[in-house]
Amino acid sequence: MKHTGGGVFSEKKNSSPLDASRLSVIAVLFIKVILMIGSIL
Repeated sequence: MKHTGGGVFSEKKNSSPLDASRLSVIAVLFIKVILMIGSIL
């Protein structure tokens, strides 16, 4: 794997399913944080 300018984009394309699951996990954590802040306020 050569680390060139386009290498980052090719890696992102190969790990698109992982990015989708990662985004869903981040979204859930973000919602939990908002709910926690809302309950505190």
